[in-house]
Amino acid sequence: MSKYSYYTDGAATMINKKGKYLREAGGWAFILLKDGEKYSNASGGCPTTTNNEMELYAIYASMKDFSRFCRPGDEIEIHSDSGYCINIFTQWVKGWKRKGLKKGDGKPIQNLEIIKAIWNLMRDIEKECNLRFVKVLKDIPITD
Repeated sequence: MSKYSYYTDGAATMINKKGKYLREAGGWAFILLKDGEKYSNASGGCPTTTNNEMELYAIYASMKDFSRFCRPGDEIEIHSDSGYCINIFTQWVKGWKRKGLKKGDGKPIQNLEIIKAIWNLMRDIEKECNLRFVKVLKDIPITD
């Protein structure tokens, strides 16, 4: 059994033009540690996107990558600094599915296509491997 730890991130630029925010380019990346050692990495981008889309795509790409390695009993951790992404897959998605893929207030779910793609990968991975999402804390001061 091996442990695969994916550290993911995404970012995007938006500009304020006359009081309206417009999407610009963004990017995503992951670094994979296998059993604590750097194993691989990948990155990409999109010319018109949002930060949340890129955060989600980094998770999607890491799970797709893991699908190549997955052996029964392996562990996969997805590390993200995005509370939005962590909450989707650890709390919200099951309730959304019960409500016909709508939020509690009946409004549509943003980024639904990539969320569904990740959810399908999760279902496949969890048949044989242990999947866990980890919220990365940021801006922690280092003291002696």
